[in-house]
Amino acid sequence: MEKAVTYNLKDNFIEKLTDFIEENYINKGADLSRLALVFPGKRPALFMRRALSRRTKKGFIPPRFFPINGFLDYTLAKRAPFSKMPEVEACYIIYSLAKDIAPGIVKGREKFSQFLPWAREITSFIDSLDREDIPNDLLKNIQASAAIGYDVPESINTLLKNIMKLRDAYHKIVSEKNSFPGGYAYLQAARAVKEVDFDEFDKILFCGFFFMQKTEEALIKHLCDTGKGMLFFQGDEDSWPVLKEAAAGLSCAINPVKKEEGNYSLNLYSAFDRHSQVCTVREILKKTKNLESTVIVLSDTASMIPLVSEIGSSAGDFNVSLGYPLRRSSLYSLFEFIVEAQKTRKGREYYARDYLAALSQPLVKNLKILKDYSATRVLVHKLEEAVQHLPYAGGVHYFFFLIYLAFLHVKELLEFLIIHDAARDFYVLLKLFLVGISVFRLFFSRRKRRVFIFKLEVAYA
Repeated sequence: MEKAVTYNLKDNFIEKLTDFIEENYINKGADLSRLALVFPGKRPALFMRRALSRRTKKGFIPPRFFPINGFLDYTLAKRAPFSKMPEVEACYIIYSLAKDIAPGIVKGREKFSQFLPWAREITSFIDSLDREDIPNDLLKNIQASAAIGYDVPESINTLLKNIMKLRDAYHKIVSEKNSFPGGYAYLQAARAVKEVDFDEFDKILFCGFFFMQKTEEALIKHLCDTGKGMLFFQGDEDSWPVLKEAAAGLSCAINPVKKEEGNYSLNLYSAFDRHSQVCTVREILKKTKNLESTVIVLSDTASMIPLVSEIGSSAGDFNVSLGYPLRRSSLYSLFEFIVEAQKTRKGREYYARDYLAALSQPLVKNLKILKDYSATRVLVHKLEEAVQHLPYAGGVHYFFFLIYLAFLHVKELLEFLIIHDAARDFYVLLKLFLVGISVFRLFFSRRKRRVFIFKLEVAYA
């Protein structure tokens, strides 16, 4: 079996890889569980499992799937157990070392909280050195130049002059703790691969790699040279310098079988901002017949939510494979509003603006307490009318009362509040309901609750 297989960029990589596995393993009755597939990330494994299940058309034990970082951790763990070091712990180690080795860096940032941004940059730099397996000898020129002085702030020169000492001391401490940060784990895995075996696998397939860090490349090359690994690429080294570099490092050729170039139609559309762009995409999708083979590539994650909002109702089911910042999510903003409301409260009174911001948050305003989502929105708008002109919303924090109702499913109370004008005698109603809710659950049957609601309606009318 050859060392590397290469497909054209126009090929469906998952289908081609599945063809290879079917031909060489499934049709020969081989045990797929003794096959390992390593991808750059986690997501390809989902599509690969589905493709294999369609080919086998029966129950089977699938191959073992790894993302590359998971495979490096797996390799290192075969040599000896270890733990992953949290980022904050790594930063504190750098902080402690910097105070002894390069006190000039810490000057003016004596507290750990003040030095933390610097510590993150230093750990990130050392992490990059480790992932690329940069030896200290190559850092000597940097240190020598820093001693003369780069045209940068003095603290940077101080850091560069001591970077080798910091790195060595850092490595020594994490080794003693047997708790490795990401880059050091990569470095150790690239060395450990020569000391361990992989008898549990007949073959390890490294699939779909484009750019590889030096530690990844060293590990993959060792396994391929020993006959345990096999490479699958997509693209041509003559067209992609990064593939040419990978081919040289792995001692293999990355040249797919040439195919005739097919005709294609390229259309360019202009739009004046992000929202007009996603509206243009929506109109193009309406004219597209085969949506299952359609891909939308975004250059900015900020465009994802507007795009999904525009095409969600017309595009049907679709897969989103783009990461989205947690800070921009509705869940993050919900906690942010709650924390801000707690910061500005006085006793049991809440600052009206923060109170309403938490209450109007989409996840709260669209709670499905009744069958109709709009019922909760009506309630929220009534509450806004009641408190928007007050500096502080006194008495009970109604936001948490609303959550309480949602969990208890006391629909009768909420229906009563929506039917009537909640802005009128608002606090009287709140006190009545807060007392009544506990009485209802503890002492009233469902039939008696309805009778009590009826009496309330009569009394209020």
